[in-house]
Amino acid sequence: MRKAGDELRVSLADKLHNARAILLDYRTDGEAPWVRFSAPGGGESVRWYYRALTDAFIARADTLGRGAAPFLEELGGRWRGAGSVGG
Repeated sequence: MRKAGDELRVSLADKLHNARAILLDYRTDGEAPWVRFSAPGGGESVRWYYRALTDAFIARADTLGRGAAPFLEELGGRWRGAGSVGG
């Protein structure tokens, strides 16, 4: 079952909040925050996950509505750095 627009917007807000918090911790504490995640690959796995989420949200941009565009851009921009997790 596909999520409705309201559900997608709540999910996008949640993922963006999480991304902001993770990257703030990374910038403050260096590599230490990655031990919280059980995924192999640490920061790179988390980075991959958020890039995949961004792509999924972009694919549903019409359902999210025009107001979601800046949030999609921010979420994508936080994880599409040039090689480094913090980039």
